[in-house]
Amino acid sequence: IYACQDREFDVRNGLHSIPARLGTERALRLTRYFHTIAVLLLVCVGWLASLGLPYAIGVVCVAVILAYENSLVKPNDLSKVNVAFFTLNGLVSMVFMAAVIAQTVL
Repeated sequence: IYACQDREFDVRNGLHSIPARLGTERALRLTRYFHTIAVLLLVCVGWLASLGLPYAIGVVCVAVILAYENSLVKPNDLSKVNVAFFTLNGLVSMVFMAAVIAQTVL
């Protein structure tokens, strides 16, 4: 997401970022795919490790935050990149950490 705002610079300077190679729209679509895969892998970890409700609630919260993050940034409007990339990714980290700690303690 963050690299999308530098796409023109990357193209002009021969840098090979994903947005430079694929375009902003396809790069954001790839982000959605990777976020979906990440959530599915978190579900698999929970299932394989027989984790309980605190972990499951954390994964659901992470999925909702990532969905919201992806809804903020549009190919033609990158004005919310900082909120999406920095703020919401930080929130994902804290929510997931809290869920794992709660699962461990409970």
